[in-house]
Amino acid sequence: MKRFLSIIILTGLVQFQLWGQCGAGETQIIFEIDSLGNFPEEISWRLIDESTENEVFSKQAGFLTSNVIRDTLCLSDNSTYRFEAYDGYGDGWGGNEYNIYYADGFVLKSGMPDNGEAGQGQSQLEEAYAFTVGERPGEDCTMPAPINVNETFSVNTALYSNSYVLDPLFDSGKEAIFQFTPSVMDNYSILLT
Repeated sequence: MKRFLSIIILTGLVQFQLWGQCGAGETQIIFEIDSLGNFPEEISWRLIDESTENEVFSKQAGFLTSNVIRDTLCLSDNSTYRFEAYDGYGDGWGGNEYNIYYADGFVLKSGMPDNGEAGQGQSQLEEAYAFTVGERPGEDCTMPAPINVNETFSVNTALYSNSYVLDPLFDSGKEAIFQFTPSVMDNYSILLT
């Protein structure tokens, strides 16, 4: 009887572990919302399949009932999705933050959505971010990561703590192209102001 019960329990554990994995042609993407700021009950988000404009997943206002909420989704490889962040009052996420990343920890995007408009008491789109499953912007030089003004990428290096000022190769007034060739392979912090 003990052996039979052990087999049933073991089978249940193996099945549970398998159900937590994605199928062939899918990748796990984690959407993490951190309650770091004000009025977390106002924020909501949804995920749209860009090829069909169908909503794939959503969280309605009031979902953020603890400090951190994580939703892990299995999304189709090479498909493009759009993360849309909304605020119920229309005045931004008030310091609340989102992180979108792969199961191995590679971060696709982080942010504190705020479209810069004053709240009008109505739900407004605060930020939209499109990504293609499987791509890893910034991982190597074949797909550089876009960096916005005043956005900081943290680093873990003791070799370079100096600041470098770079002149842009091209500057249209709205966008600029910079080139930085590190002398040592490592992680660097880049802050554009």
